[in-house]
Amino acid sequence: MPDKDQVRKAIDLTLQAFSYDQLGPAGADLAEGVRRELATLTSGWPEAARAQITPAAGGVERDRHSLDRARNHFIKDFRQRFGMDARRYPPETKAQLDAAMVDFNQRKLKVIDDAAARLLAEAGLDGRPA
Repeated sequence: MPDKDQVRKAIDLTLQAFSYDQLGPAGADLAEGVRRELATLTSGWPEAARAQITPAAGGVERDRHSLDRARNHFIKDFRQRFGMDARRYPPETKAQLDAAMVDFNQRKLKVIDDAAARLLAEAGLDGRPA
């Protein structure tokens, strides 16, 4: 029975395979290697759980892109208000920017944790029936 760390790793490997696939023929060998690692990691998992990894990773990718867009809009607005050169920001303005970046990064990391928890629950891997 996989634990949350294994599910997180399976989602991460699937995201890596997505990235290598985007490289076309240049990434084919890398993608194949990652998929072999994924197959090894998930051997013994119920087939229903294995089938849900790719859709879960697709949701993670979509949510992360959405957070990246939100972060980029925030940075653009912040720079319009306070200027492009962060070295010239007063300490309280720099602290505000740093706190916002930490928040965006934490939310981005939480996306994969939430997806792993959902996958565990939906596939019945958390000890409850699916």
